[in-house]
Amino acid sequence: FRGFIAHHGRRTVAILLAVLLFKVSDQLAGSLSGQFLQAMGYTGAEIGAIRGGVGLVATIGGGLLGGLFIFRLGVHRGLWIFGALQLLSNLGYMLLPVVGLSRMTLALVIVMENLSMGLAVAAFMGWLLTLCETRVSATQYALLTAAMAFTGSVVGSLSGVLVTRIGWPDFFVLSAVVGLPGLLVLPWAAPWTIQRNR
Repeated sequence: FRGFIAHHGRRTVAILLAVLLFKVSDQLAGSLSGQFLQAMGYTGAEIGAIRGGVGLVATIGGGLLGGLFIFRLGVHRGLWIFGALQLLSNLGYMLLPVVGLSRMTLALVIVMENLSMGLAVAAFMGWLLTLCETRVSATQYALLTAAMAFTGSVVGSLSGVLVTRIGWPDFFVLSAVVGLPGLLVLPWAAPWTIQRNR
């Protein structure tokens, strides 16, 4: 902890806030997306086939594209761009009640969600690696990812209550809104002008 604070100085608080908040949007929406799809009328077999088929391909493709992007343009810029896409992809679930039961629309929504998730994870995990000191990188990386997972556990535990009180459409809007603080702290945690950390 002392090494991390000494290494990052005034940016430490902003970095920790970004770590805690960057994936909140994705974690909240993902915690109940399966239940939402079943409530819409999709079967478990349909959901599993699409998620395990084109959804898996989109996740892997997003991770690969994200890696290429951050290699060329920098980790920080990847965080900004892919973080915004991550928020917007949650709103795709709002299309499903409008369109009705449609495997094509479901596949499109899942592909967009998984693609943006793969892109964002590539940038986020790459960024975490740049934050760690070489001599204690494993410990610092483990602590940072644990902090991220802790936030996901907290928001996941609240998701059922939220859906009951505000309904599905507002739940997915809220899942996008709660991700905004994670983006708003990036100017201090991961400035756009910095291409790559050492």
